[in-house]
Amino acid sequence: MIQGRDFLRAFEFLSGMDDEVGARTQTSRAYYAAYLETRTHCENHFEYLRHGGGREHTDVQRLIASQDSEVADNLAFLRRLRNIADYDLNIRPSTITEQAAESGKLAKSIIAHLDELASVSTNDAYDQ
Repeated sequence: MIQGRDFLRAFEFLSGMDDEVGARTQTSRAYYAAYLETRTHCENHFEYLRHGGGREHTDVQRLIASQDSEVADNLAFLRRLRNIADYDLNIRPSTITEQAAESGKLAKSIIAHLDELASVSTNDAYDQ
């Protein structure tokens, strides 16, 4: 079954486009990699139930903030970068390229941090 982190493969593949469209799409894939991993984390650790729609993104961000504010803040920033990449066509291509690079780093950082949180939660469950 596909996981959110699998979208990072698309992020890497798109770097080969080496143009503004590739960079904009990289940012989008990075956000969705991190968002989907965060949503899965919330489902597994907070019994979060999906309800669909755009509000779900904010709900997931709020829920993860109760466990780790840094992940929530990074996810919110990554979502802003994704919105810029998807909707603001007046941004300089060099800025879009910089944002794509930053979005990849952020997504990887968020996913690594979620893995750590899940590991701690699993270890806590075994200790009880």
